[in-house]
Amino acid sequence: MARRGSARAQGYGRRHEHHFRRLVLLRDPLCVCGDQAHGHGPRCLLPSTVADHHPRDKRELRRLGLDDDDPRYGRGLCARCHSKHTAATQPGGWNVR
Repeated sequence: MARRGSARAQGYGRRHEHHFRRLVLLRDPLCVCGDQAHGHGPRCLLPSTVADHHPRDKRELRRLGLDDDDPRYGRGLCARCHSKHTAATQPGGWNVR
């Protein structure tokens, strides 16, 4: 099994932390998942702790030549909703696809 690189090696560096993540969580202080299957109801409304790339993931944004640190391509999620979304869309993890 191939080892994945560090967060920084995957593109989650200082700019991501201080620009993308900070601005997404400021804009979306409450989880905006809208997925009723997670058990929270129509909208989770728990505090957002994760800045998730959405509707395109980080790989797709890079493939299209778009700035993956642009907050327009993100949404704030709680950790539970982010884990559920990631498990459904990337069942093998970041290295698979």
